Amino acid sequence: MIFYSDVNEGMSDDKSTFHADLLKFDALINQRKIAGLDYKYVHYPEDTHMTEPVKAYYDALRFIFRQWDIPQTDPKLLNAAFIKRHYQQLSQRYGYAITPTEASITNLAMDLIADYGALYNAISLLEMNTQNYPSSANAFSLLGDAYLRNGDRSKAVVCYRKALALNPRIQNAKAMEVFISSFNK
Repeated sequence: MIFYSDVNEGMSDDKSTFHADLLKFDALINQRKIAGLDYKYVHYPEDTHMTEPVKAYYDALRFIFRQWDIPQTDPKLLNAAFIKRHYQQLSQRYGYAITPTEASITNLAMDLIADYGALYNAISLLEMNTQNYPSSANAFSLLGDAYLRNGDRSKAVVCYRKALALNPRIQNAKAMEVFISSFNK
């Protein structure tokens, strides 16, 4: 990936060839159509050498990371397989393994749980979180909550036990212990 930019600075000075050379470079890049090269050129005619970096850094970061966000889709399609494909594409694009953060997947799952029609998708995301973050008591606790909401008490108990084993002081530990005790009766 390459992002390059310039300003009008030196355009009236016959000694400055930077802009002309950058235009030649951009024409070459466009002409060659180099496979796998992702590039963008921006000219900031209203800026100076001192103000251009502010805009250029911002525009460059937006260009480089423009595909980072999870694409908008129907909640019925937003499941672990969809998210995994997205992060595999990001990993391939940037050249290193990228795993979604626990918090970002939790937030997506919580949004899906609010819409009962997407509960199964939320469960798939929360299951993915327990795989990606096996030492997170919170991930197991939230998955237990989702299983319980789905009516799968036995899977909920397994998750709650795992959450308590990882962190006996987890925020809703008392409620989990009561639920597990009532399940065992």
